[in-house]
Order: sequence, then structure tokens, then C-alpha cells
Amino acid sequence: TLSGGVATFSTSGLGVGSHGITAEYSGDGGCHSSVSVAFAQTVGSTAAKDGDWNDPTTWSCGAVPMAGTNVTIGVGLTVVLNCATATLGNLTILGTLTVSGTQTITLVGNFIVNGTFNCGTGHVVLVGGSDTIMSASAPGALDFYYLTVNKDTTTTRVTATSKLRVLKKLTLTRGKLLSV
Repeated sequence: TLSGGVATFSTSGLGVGSHGITAEYSGDGGCHSSVSVAFAQTVGSTAAKDGDWNDPTTWSCGAVPMAGTNVTIGVGLTVVLNCATATLGNLTILGTLTVSGTQTITLVGNFIVNGTFNCGTGHVVLVGGSDTIMSASAPGALDFYYLTVNKDTTTTRVTATSKLRVLKKLTLTRGKLLSV
């Protein structure tokens, strides 16, 4: 149904991950039928309680975040990364994320820390063809044990808007690392 010339649709039936969505109008006596261009809608995963990353009950959707998922750890919550690798879209930390060992976080999107990131001896790898923003508001620095920038092209940018500290090793394979 149109309201003010706009049709809307909401659903809670999409699972975590990326979904292709199109809109279709079957037409009527005054207008021809039409199908929209497909667009991607990504449903993220939010921590619902303190817990281990690989415990489905830690997450609001009841499932461990899948590859490419945007993940948010909310204020006051602590999640322990205890699986070998987490491959994500964006990662937003408002609470606490603790890397318990040598785990790897692979990010295609942005890395935002407005809470606490305890890097342990883990590895953060920034990949993909789009630019990445890394920022921290508390304690004001982005701390990593291992950090690798391996973007799709040599011109793709990773911009650190906060102080960047790498404790063990920084590797720039492809892409540009900028600090502003």
C-alpha cells in the first residue's frame, strides 16, 4: 500500500547475513508493472549477554556471527573471542571484546572501539576493496598485538582516526595506512 507515494515493508524474518532484496509492483489499470533493482540488506549480530564468541546464546539472534556479519558488542557486555577466526563486516565495540589467545579477526569493514578491546596476542587483518575506518574513543588508542593491512588494491585506504599502537608486528601488504 502506498502512503504519500511511498511503500514500506518491515520484517523480522531475515537471518543474520546479507540478503538480496527487490520490490515488485504488479501494475494496475493506470500504471505498468515494475521491479526494482536488487540491493543488499545486511542484518548484523549483537551481543545479548556476557559470554564466549562461539556460544550461540551470547548473541541476540541465537547464532554465532557468520562470515561478513556486522557485529556490535553493547555497552556493559563482555565477549571473549575464543574461536580460531572471526571474519566480519564491521566491528563496533561499545562494551568489551577480549581476545583470549592467538585468534584472528578478519575485517572487511570498519573497526570502532568506544569501549575496550583487549587484543591479547591476537591478530587483526584488514581486507577487502573498500576503505576502512579505525577509531577509538576510550582509552583513546587503538591497541593491537599483530595488525595486517591487506586490502584488494594498493590505493584502498585504512584510516586510523585515533592513536595507533601495534605491540608486536605491523604488516602492510597492500593498501594505504593513514593516521589523522
